[in-house]
Amino acid sequence: MGTWEEIKGNTASITSLKRYGLMALVMTLFVFVWINTHEQEKIMSLTNELNSMKKDIQYASIVASDTAKHLRVSASKAATKAATKAASAAGPPKALVTQASKAAPGRATDPRAFHTTNTGTESKHLMLEVFNANPVKLNDEQYIRNLFSATIRKLGMTEVSMSSVGMVPQGVSAVALLTESHMSIHTWPELGYAALDVFTCGPTNPLDALQYMAEGFDVEKPERDMLWGFINRGKSQLPDEKDLDIINADIYSSKQLVASKKSQYQEVTILETSREYPKGMIDKYKSLDKSPINALDSIYRDIDGEYKKNRCLYIDGVIMSCLADERAYHETLIHPAMLAHPNPTRVAVLGGGEGASLREIYKHKSVEKAYMLELDNTVIELCKKHMPTMSAGAFENPKTDLRLGDASLFFTDHPDEAKDLDVLFLDILDINEAPPGVQEKLAGAAFIKGMKKSLSKDGVIVVQMGELPQYQKGDPDYGNQVGFMIECLKHFKYGSAYSAPIASFRGSWLFFIVTDSKETYDNFNKRTAADFKEALNDKFYDPSEISYISDTMLTQFQGVEGVFDQIFCATDLSDRVQYKDEEVLLKKGEAENLCRWARSEAGDEKGLNVLPPDAEYVFDPMRAQKWMENLMVARKLGTL
Repeated sequence: MGTWEEIKGNTASITSLKRYGLMALVMTLFVFVWINTHEQEKIMSLTNELNSMKKDIQYASIVASDTAKHLRVSASKAATKAATKAASAAGPPKALVTQASKAAPGRATDPRAFHTTNTGTESKHLMLEVFNANPVKLNDEQYIRNLFSATIRKLGMTEVSMSSVGMVPQGVSAVALLTESHMSIHTWPELGYAALDVFTCGPTNPLDALQYMAEGFDVEKPERDMLWGFINRGKSQLPDEKDLDIINADIYSSKQLVASKKSQYQEVTILETSREYPKGMIDKYKSLDKSPINALDSIYRDIDGEYKKNRCLYIDGVIMSCLADERAYHETLIHPAMLAHPNPTRVAVLGGGEGASLREIYKHKSVEKAYMLELDNTVIELCKKHMPTMSAGAFENPKTDLRLGDASLFFTDHPDEAKDLDVLFLDILDINEAPPGVQEKLAGAAFIKGMKKSLSKDGVIVVQMGELPQYQKGDPDYGNQVGFMIECLKHFKYGSAYSAPIASFRGSWLFFIVTDSKETYDNFNKRTAADFKEALNDKFYDPSEISYISDTMLTQFQGVEGVFDQIFCATDLSDRVQYKDEEVLLKKGEAENLCRWARSEAGDEKGLNVLPPDAEYVFDPMRAQKWMENLMVARKLGTL
């Protein structure tokens, strides 16, 4: 056993040795951790480099593919350069246009060749959102490229080049450069969603691409899962926006193009709208209410559980009829005059290619013959196929005599047939929407005289006049309608105007009725609700088939629309003033003063003085009195 000093020294040595050993252990662990971390970083770096190389290889493949395409185009350019130079006598542009006209769609030989024909700026733009699409196809870059190329060929457009990229971890972006413009897509496979864009300055209608995208991405319900907006662009003048333009431009209005065809006369379109949207899209709006979602869903569905759908007919972008409320329009047009005539057997309809006017006419027992005078057979065929309830077999009725062509020629070219007509309906483009030349023809004296000559003794004419104007002065529509009415009143003794609200037209619609028959006019303007109810039961095969017109509504049509009353009080205050109702004991001077007072209240001391020297006009003091009462109310309200 050593001394204390030796033991103490040995203990210190052991302690020092432990300390150094511990330090060595810590350093060893540190080195191990550092080496391990460094190796992991190197591994991660190598992995990233490999991924980057993979992307570079993919990109290089795409670039190589596009380069090959451009080389083919360049080779084609070189091949056609000599031909273009040889045709220099005719001028390079002409040579290029000739080449473009012969080139097959789908691949541009020389992109410049096709631009020489697109001298205008007008173009078409389709924006499309696809829901519930096949996620596998949405994530397949090559499939999308092939689909685009096939669609471009089917649409008759010309592909110049295409670029695409597959996203990480998923998704595809692609754009096809066309001689007409471009076509692009970006996909979200995990959501089954894609956003597409088709723009063309050529003759192609981008809406034709909808069916190919629906089929290509396995969209089972395109009417629900494809939302689109369509606008015409590049207008040289500020466009007059049509009804179809408004709904087409709204990408989030659920709609489907049913049919569209351009005839030699006009463009006919049938569009279907729905309240059904892609799953989940409207839930957040319905959840704002405290009611259960399934209860609020009834807002968007019919009682039978089907989503509410509506098909509308458009001609040159102007709405003509919608299945949802077409009966309101056609019943209002047809039945007041048919009920007013004592016994309508021979009837003619100008226009009305949907066939709904004919359908309503055949609800009357007395009808033996109905002439259908329609300009465009395209309207008839598309409506029979896609809106069959409109005509409901009326075109196949043996009583129908369908004549295609200019309806006005019926009165001049077929005088033996165009006679003894009991009721004549003008169900054509209203006078405010008629194209140049047609408006003047419709309001011309020759046309009106021809119609009058075709009528029977108690015959009556009914005209749909377009939307009821809101103002008497400064509204061009009012001026057109007034001009037509005044021209008619130069040739007929009796006239009246009535209206009905049509929801699809977003306004009240104006109808004008004229006749020389006192009996017919009184039947229209004097019957009580009970009288009309009796007439409905007596004249109809089945009164229950009438869904809009009623006995009380028919009485509301009596009395002229306020904005047109001054026309029906028009007189030059001469001896030509007559009285419609002899039972009204009103002296001539009182009638003159009454009409003069009414005109002065309207701010027109002079009056209209529209009647020619040889014309007659029946002054209705009862109607004038009603009009004056309305004027007095308006003055009190400060609206006049």
